[in-house]
Amino acid sequence: MKNTTLKAAAAFGLGALLMGSAAAQESVSKPVGYETLEINQQFNYVGLRLLGAPLATSTVATAENGAITLASGEVADGSVIVEVVDGDAAGAVVVGTVAAGSISVPAELLDNLEVENTVTVRAPQTLASVFGADGASLTGSAGQGGADLVLVPDGSG
Repeated sequence: MKNTTLKAAAAFGLGALLMGSAAAQESVSKPVGYETLEINQQFNYVGLRLLGAPLATSTVATAENGAITLASGEVADGSVIVEVVDGDAAGAVVVGTVAAGSISVPAELLDNLEVENTVTVRAPQTLASVFGADGASLTGSAGQGGADLVLVPDGSG
């Protein structure tokens, strides 16, 4: 009797496993372009991880001579951040410049970026776009103790 009960339990368990595997789904969502950070009264680092919403996501139509063009989507002239989504260069994030539909990027990116790879183009965030044009979202004070301080590194350490 025990042997029959164990076989029935094993069959039931196997059936449940198969049903669970068949019903399993993977869910992926695109980021919406913002990040909420808890800003305490101390040093808080806010950097490149704070990116704006995508201006365009497209496959690369051409990748040569230090520039790429997109297969679809148009981006206005100016500075942009280019994120490579797939291919050998996946995960690369570089600063580029758009002019007449062509995006100038560092030559090193083109070593691994290929036509048909997908890229996301974003507008770079500035102090004005993060904290408001006049710094309205920052707290001011006559002394450092009560004010929000924004430190901008000058590259000298």
